Amino acid sequence: MTHLPQHGLQPGDSAAATRDAVAVLLSNARTRLVVSGRIDRDMDSELAVAVQECVAAGAPVDVDARTVRLMDSAGVVRLRRLAGVLPTRVIQPPDTMRFVLSVTGLDHQLEILDQCPPFPE
Repeated sequence: MTHLPQHGLQPGDSAAATRDAVAVLLSNARTRLVVSGRIDRDMDSELAVAVQECVAAGAPVDVDARTVRLMDSAGVVRLRRLAGVLPTRVIQPPDTMRFVLSVTGLDHQLEILDQCPPFPE
């Protein structure tokens, strides 16, 4: 099963880098949380709903962060909640996001992937 919000965000979508968006893709084996643009307080309510969907699905989560431009404390809080409940991997986070994950200690709570795994059908 796949659920994408109406904005049509796709994993690794190059156009996504220019907009702030969150999408959840579901399969039986894994959930993929696709985030792009600025993951900040302005996106908090949308990200909170997406994280809740991931937790409800109960499968391990891959966070596709390839097009994230910025992540502030609101994003850290949501990722910490997700990693505290489910096995969580972050796909190709940019250097600025890696820095935030490192200084907050989140890099020890989740796995960082340098390659994007295929999404299970």
